[in-house]
Amino acid sequence: MNKTIKTRRSRLCADCRQQTQWHQVSHEFEREGLRVRISGILAMVCSNCGAVSYLAGIPDKLLAAADSLFELMADRHRGALRAEPVPAATA
Repeated sequence: MNKTIKTRRSRLCADCRQQTQWHQVSHEFEREGLRVRISGILAMVCSNCGAVSYLAGIPDKLLAAADSLFELMADRHRGALRAEPVPAATA
């Protein structure tokens, strides 16, 4: 789901030199047959060619987040991660 954002200035597309627009986008990662989707990422998207550009530092943060999610999935698969009910707090 792409949501248009109008609060920031857009730039020209690096590929086709057309104007980009800010959108919230999703990015999917795949590793060893497992898939992770991270949504709600603010990016500049070209309405002409569809190229997606991120602010500086965002790609590194996305990779780190995906790595953490894959690690959690691996822990769960190995049985190292278990979920237990947490008792409700009493006031």
